[in-house]
Amino acid sequence: MEKTYIENLLKIIAESDQRVVILGQADHPWWCECESCQAWEDKYGTDAAVTIPFLNRVQAAVDAWFAENRPGEQPTMCLMFAYYETVIPPTKWNETTQAWEPIDETMIINPNSGIMFAPIGMECDVAFSDYDPIDNTNPYGQLMGWGALTDNIYCWTYSQLFDEFFLFSLGINTAAIQ
Repeated sequence: MEKTYIENLLKIIAESDQRVVILGQADHPWWCECESCQAWEDKYGTDAAVTIPFLNRVQAAVDAWFAENRPGEQPTMCLMFAYYETVIPPTKWNETTQAWEPIDETMIINPNSGIMFAPIGMECDVAFSDYDPIDNTNPYGQLMGWGALTDNIYCWTYSQLFDEFFLFSLGINTAAIQ
């Protein structure tokens, strides 16, 4: 299945000027519960851990294709969604260095790839500085954790209070403060 995915992606890239592709996931909070995926979650504490090696293999194939077919061009960037079950990064807080670090080297994201961070539980009227930066269950800690795995972080946010559509949202003002 992975081979077919990569072949199809390379066909799309070859026929276009596509500069960024997102390896997306379904828009719901459920995740595969097979033994293999569960083993990844058990080892790393997050379902994102099963996606990162796949992302890296896809990006390596894209990089190789560009080297052969479009030498000198920047390869198309593959992003993974950090969303719902994959929003928590496979990182740990190091008390000695006071920094996030990868759980292991296999979780470092290819430099030509990145993540699309979608902090689904973020309160748009709360500044990041109000969150605990060493807690990876909140948006600020998650963002800092992803920063230990990649320099390429893009945000997908909703500046809307979905529980109360008729309430004014301070999303623009909060973003300006950040």
